[in-house]
Amino acid sequence: MPSITERIVTYNHGRIPERLAYKYRLLAESAFRFFRGTCHLFYEDWHLHLHHVPAVWICGDLHAENFGSYKGNNRLVYFDINDFDEAVLAPCTFELARFVTSVFLVAEQLGLTPNQSRSLASSCIERYAQALVYGKALYIERDTAHGMVQDLMSHVQEERRENFLNKRTEICKSTRDNSTKGTKDTRRFVHDGKRYEPCSPEQRATVERLIADFAKQPKATNAFIATLYDKHFLKPEFYTVIDAAQRIAGTGSLGVERYVVLVEGKGSPNKNFMIDLKAATSSAVMPALRGLGIQQPAWNSEAERCVAIQRRMQAISPALMAALLDTTTGTSFIMRELQPTQDKVDFRTAKGSIERVEEVLLIMAQVLAWAELRSSGRQGSARADELIAFGEDVERWSKPVLEYAQEYAVQAEHDWKAFLAEHP
Repeated sequence: MPSITERIVTYNHGRIPERLAYKYRLLAESAFRFFRGTCHLFYEDWHLHLHHVPAVWICGDLHAENFGSYKGNNRLVYFDINDFDEAVLAPCTFELARFVTSVFLVAEQLGLTPNQSRSLASSCIERYAQALVYGKALYIERDTAHGMVQDLMSHVQEERRENFLNKRTEICKSTRDNSTKGTKDTRRFVHDGKRYEPCSPEQRATVERLIADFAKQPKATNAFIATLYDKHFLKPEFYTVIDAAQRIAGTGSLGVERYVVLVEGKGSPNKNFMIDLKAATSSAVMPALRGLGIQQPAWNSEAERCVAIQRRMQAISPALMAALLDTTTGTSFIMRELQPTQDKVDFRTAKGSIERVEEVLLIMAQVLAWAELRSSGRQGSARADELIAFGEDVERWSKPVLEYAQEYAVQAEHDWKAFLAEHP
């Protein structure tokens, strides 16, 4: 039987070596970081089989740090699930058990007792069921948010574009402005080796081709959204590429082809926009779906799968989200506006307050239920009535899910320690 390290190396085969080495260093940080970055192990190991579990759209890699704040197409701030690389149609227990496993790992990281951890995880399952029974998909608003979620949403709302650009780019005078016959301030990325590294000429050409193809004829959905909220998104000049760099971000996706693109936006130098382009790969959830008879739609690309499911599950999608296809290589990319990186819950800011930790985790459990209700009845997913009935039947399935999550948290800790021992 392959070792933990062998399984991880096999799964990550073909990724960019330098990024992959960095990913392995991150996996060594903690059991929770290891769990976050090895979603495939969770589904390769899956063996919780319950009867009468509705199929729903899932993000596939749900854990306590895959929720966050962002600005939507309407420029308002939302708190929602924010990573859909592994999204598929699957039993709802997949998503719930992975989230509850992360609750146990967060509790362990914060030094909570076993009883406190189990009580916290149990409360999350109960809140999830309650939100399903209510039967209506709601969302978190900044003005009514509390605690750590309110802190996050306020940060994203208050971050000025110029300040955000200044943290990641530098201004240079290199572009000729024909209207004034002078120079026009423009920006370029700072290649610090931590966030960004230079693109090769071939990579720059790929990025420019992808953005140019999108700018010529924005997808119908994006055109509709732009008509509603911001017509600048329809202007080809908005997408004029000023600079591009390789982007270093995430944990599980490290090593996958990824870029950040600086475009003209609403004007240089202080109204530029930054766009994230991430190559889409097949979902890590698929091994756990074998034999379940759940039919997946025939997506045109992996990026289309991710984007379509994200649109269904979120209340409002992030700005500029679209699926792009490099027809030269066949690689598809998920496109979205790059926004402030401090958009995820940092449980260290709870400063030992169990109440603050519990509050944010219960909100996450609600958000999960709302996402399932919002995307119900679409291409094979259960109808809202089925989800309500499942929530009402919580006494039947809550204990098996809780125990499975608790056991897998222990296994994740064991696997992490094995990885530390095996990986040089």
